[in-house]
Amino acid sequence: MKNGKLFLTFVFVLGIALIAFPVMAQEAVVPDEQAESIAVEAPIAEEPVVEEATEVTEQVEEISGEVVSFDAENSILVLKYVVDPELNIEKEENFDISTATEIKKGNEIVAFSDIQAGDMATVTCIVDADGNKKVAGVMVQEVVPETVVEPVAE
Repeated sequence: MKNGKLFLTFVFVLGIALIAFPVMAQEAVVPDEQAESIAVEAPIAEEPVVEEATEVTEQVEEISGEVVSFDAENSILVLKYVVDPELNIEKEENFDISTATEIKKGNEIVAFSDIQAGDMATVTCIVDADGNKKVAGVMVQEVVPETVVEPVAE
């Protein structure tokens, strides 16, 4: 009895193997004429284009404040500005000005020597990934003299 069950199990496994292996190993054979038409009709799958994200490495920063000093000989502008208005924290920072830096007062381009201590200015910087600042431009605010209006006596 035991041999009978073993024999039936063997026959069953052999039958499945004989059916499964040829089906798995079978290749689709297509005559040459049909292969060309199939290749033409079948859409060609293109690989998706993956664009690499470029990391932004530079930022533009504008800093407005009061000119403490301007050394035209060494091209250094010292600007005092408010870092935290709530706590009234100020900072003084040195900016290297190159000869290519555009300095404007109003709509006019001015020379280095036209900047004076006490002027209000906005420095536009390009900040690289390491935090280094390169001055792209300086805008000096025009100071409009205050006119004192005296009351007219009647």
